[in-house]
Amino acid sequence: MRKGVANLFRYREVSLAAVDDPRTALKQLNAITQRKRIRTGQSVKAFNPLSADDQRIFKALLSGANTINGFRNRDIRERLAGTPLLRACGRCVVKQSAKISRLLKRFHIYGLIAKVPRSRRWRLTNKRWALLSAAISLKEQTFPVLHAQATV
Repeated sequence: MRKGVANLFRYREVSLAAVDDPRTALKQLNAITQRKRIRTGQSVKAFNPLSADDQRIFKALLSGANTINGFRNRDIRERLAGTPLLRACGRCVVKQSAKISRLLKRFHIYGLIAKVPRSRRWRLTNKRWALLSAAISLKEQTFPVLHAQATV
């Protein structure tokens, strides 16, 4: 291409072709941040990517130990033990297990996790792995920078 003013429109097309379109990422993020209705008419609570509890759960699901074999209810309970989400008490194992089961169902309804066939294990779906890691980086890196710029 020549380096003239007449070719500016072509430079714009070429440079914008290299930039990924953020609309699909925003659409996926909006999908998990809005309440969802299931067949029975019940609504399922949405996720808040900026909340501390949801961040802990996202990090537990994105743990490297889950990538090969997937994860079980017990694995998530062990990673979340001692957090405000799962308070430690001697007889609460059944309640904690039920709470994690409800969380896993919520993730499944939103399409973030899928069942491993013929097992009690779950795995993150490929596209949703990127979405959860983007939500974590949004909270830890992008949001503080934008907040600091807005307060100046």
